[in-house]
Amino acid sequence: MGVTGSGKSSFVSMCCGKQVKIGHDLNSCTSVVQVHSFKLSPNQTVYLIDTPGFDDTDISDTEVLRAIAHWLNESYKKKVLLRGILYFHRITDVRMTGSAKKNILMFKKLCGNNALQNVALVTSMWDQVLKEDGGRREKQLIETPQYWGYMVSKGSITLRHDNTVASALAIVRRLADGEGDPVKLDVQDEMIDRQKLLDQTEAWQELEAARIEEHKKWETKQRENEKQLE
Repeated sequence: MGVTGSGKSSFVSMCCGKQVKIGHDLNSCTSVVQVHSFKLSPNQTVYLIDTPGFDDTDISDTEVLRAIAHWLNESYKKKVLLRGILYFHRITDVRMTGSAKKNILMFKKLCGNNALQNVALVTSMWDQVLKEDGGRREKQLIETPQYWGYMVSKGSITLRHDNTVASALAIVRRLADGEGDPVKLDVQDEMIDRQKLLDQTEAWQELEAARIEEHKKWETKQRENEKQLE
């Protein structure tokens, strides 16, 4: 998971050894949840689930959440759990954007505290930034509670992806060969075990709160513009 353009599809392409459609403009290519498989070793097959971000240019945040929740719930019904969850963030970003903050909030709500120990927070595009600048931004991500700090305190690990095949495979191997057990996410527990509707989940409530906040900001901006025109 991660914002649109954070390198998710590129990462999948490197792992699978085949081209996955990658977006180089404003339109996101991962408009639906996609599953890709590859052999990590002769006896080990890994399945990567590529998801759209909560800033997708083609579908609404509501539809993104609905698609992700549907896939997670269908897999849970078949007793398929996730071994690990990768969250991608561009280390080239000078500051945390509004869409990045929203993606992090949604990610936390989808996973829940118990699943955070199976999370790897991956900074991408290290080949496009000076190490000193990247290191400073990474430190801020890790030390700021509302960014990655809280997740790290709950057991999430941080990893760097330098845009090479070796780096991508090492990240997957770190999770695939880890000691932790496959994990159930909060949204799966809420919707399957506790029989909640999607709009009753923590993730949906977070999305709705963000929508209301964005609308308030828009209204404030409109009033300011109207005053300037008077």
